[in-house]
Amino acid sequence: IEAGKLRVVAEDFAVADVIQAIGLILLPQAKAKRLDYRVKVADGVPPRVRGDVGHLRQILLNL
Repeated sequence: IEAGKLRVVAEDFAVADVIQAIGLILLPQAKAKRLDYRVKVADGVPPRVRGDVGHLRQILLNL
């Protein structure tokens, strides 16, 4: 980012699908730690958006 070399790839995607997929990736870790883990997409989130789905996945995994 600092070097100005961040490449953004804008595409249409379903937000709920991305969030649910990340949830499935993180679920085994949560179960191993005996955590109550749930994923819910808020009602106001639009079904499709335009943006960089790869960067969104990376951000969600880093939370």
